[in-house]
Amino acid sequence: MLYRALLRLFLLLSVLAGLTFAQAKPEGPVTLAELRSILTRAEESDELIEPTNRELIAAIEERGVDFVLTPEEEWALQLREASDELIEAIRDAVNPVEREYRLKVAKQESLYLAFAQNFSRNDLTAKNTALTAGREFLSEYSDDPNVAQIVTFMRRQLPLLERTVQALQRREEMMEQNRIRSLYQNSVRENSRRSRERTQNQAQPQPTQTNTPAVPKPAIPTQQQKP
Repeated sequence: MLYRALLRLFLLLSVLAGLTFAQAKPEGPVTLAELRSILTRAEESDELIEPTNRELIAAIEERGVDFVLTPEEEWALQLREASDELIEAIRDAVNPVEREYRLKVAKQESLYLAFAQNFSRNDLTAKNTALTAGREFLSEYSDDPNVAQIVTFMRRQLPLLERTVQALQRREEMMEQNRIRSLYQNSVRENSRRSRERTQNQAQPQPTQTNTPAVPKPAIPTQQQKP
């Protein structure tokens, strides 16, 4: 009991120290790294989750934030026991127009990185990832003048990428067919070998059993009684 009480006290002091540090910097907005760190420490004890969320909401209302929540980051914070009120406070800390713009830029960067990092790789999975990212990028941002050069490059490269993906798919299909054919041939050879062994065993003459007459036991003379 004493150990658990001391552990709770230590966790509470750690979280409060983090919150004090977060609030001691009014000159800068709350960062995503701060939120992650403080929430991670708070989730070690149920008693700390609610007060930690309240303190973070107060810090955000005072200082604002320097990031925009993507759906992935929002989910990650909720896993760290971020309350709905805290998530709403983070959203409200950014102007809605700016928030939408920054989310759009973040998605553009994510799609472009997925395309660029996988475009030059030679495996089918990477090529498919690049192709999917490129198609989505063009479908959503082909009219955006801020990414006109990227759009031009992708439009020029996607047909070549599609042909490369088709060629890799055909190669993998052929490899799979060859693998199946090889397995089938090995199975046929093994069955043929076993069949020959059974035929050879059946063709060999079986030894016949002969009835050997039993050897009579010698008669043991009995000792005659002396008169």
